[in-house]
Amino acid sequence: MHDPARPVRDVGAVNHLVIQVDDLSATVADVAGQGVAAEPPTELGPGMWTSWLTDPDGCRIELVQWPPGQPAGMTAADFR
Repeated sequence: MHDPARPVRDVGAVNHLVIQVDDLSATVADVAGQGVAAEPPTELGPGMWTSWLTDPDGCRIELVQWPPGQPAGMTAADFR
């Protein structure tokens, strides 16, 4: 559980929840239809899309659509 009195420090590491989706534009539209605001999708690289939303406790959640053919999960190559 997120404790707002104890903010997360950015230590150069992953410090948020990431959820992989098949179709980011459709997911953003779906959550908007449920009253949840998400940032517009942004392309990070060829075929890799991301969007952010914030849960009621203030925790940031990243939605990611991987490029076609991307292996499941993340590898060191994803951080180059």
